[in-house]
Amino acid sequence: MKEKILFVTSIPNQAKRFWDRKEYENIVEAISQYELENIDLKEYKAIIFSMYIDQYILCNIGNKLKEFLENGKKIFLNGHIIKPFFKELKTFIPMKRPTLEEFKIIKLQEHLVYKNIDIEKLNKRKGVAGFFSRGGNPAPKGAEHIIAVKQKEVIVDWEYRINNGSLYVHSGNDLWTCMEKEEDNYALFNNIINWIQGDKDE
Repeated sequence: MKEKILFVTSIPNQAKRFWDRKEYENIVEAISQYELENIDLKEYKAIIFSMYIDQYILCNIGNKLKEFLENGKKIFLNGHIIKPFFKELKTFIPMKRPTLEEFKIIKLQEHLVYKNIDIEKLNKRKGVAGFFSRGGNPAPKGAEHIIAVKQKEVIVDWEYRINNGSLYVHSGNDLWTCMEKEEDNYALFNNIINWIQGDKDE
C-alpha cells in the first residue's frame, strides 16, 4: 500500500510549484482529475482537491469518496461546491454585495491548518480583499467551524468527521495561493500535509 497523499490537478502545471521540494517526493503523488475515476483510492491516505476540480467527476465517484472517508481517510477540498457529491454537502452561498469589513477573516478556533499563520496576511492580496473567500459552503450539522467572515455569520472553513475520517472544506480560492509571499503559501500547504499526517498538535 502506497499510503501517499493524492493531489488531484485540474489545470496544467498546477502542482509544479511544490514538486521541486524534496520533502514532498515520497509523500504526495499528483494525478490529473481525468485519471481519478480509474484510481484505486484504497492506496492513499488522503486526497487534496483544488477549487478547479471538475465536480461532475466528483459526483461520478461520490460513493467512492464517501467510503474513503468512512474508512478513516481524509479529504481537503477547496472551492465553491456547485454539484454536491454526497448528501451532507450543500451548494455554495455567495455573500451579497460584501463590504470590506465583511471580508475580514475571523478565526473561530485553533486548527493545525492555520498553525503559526498570521490570519491578517490572508485578508488582502496585492492590496485587494476577497481572494480568500466571497461566501461559504454550508457546513453540515456537527461540523467544526474553523474560519468565518461577515462578522462570523458566514462559515468559510469547516471540518466534518465521518467515522474516523475527516473532510476539511475551504470555501474559496486554493488556500495555498491566498497569501502574498510564497513562503507563507508553502507554510499553509505544509500545515495541510501535517493535518493529513495526524500531527499531535491538531
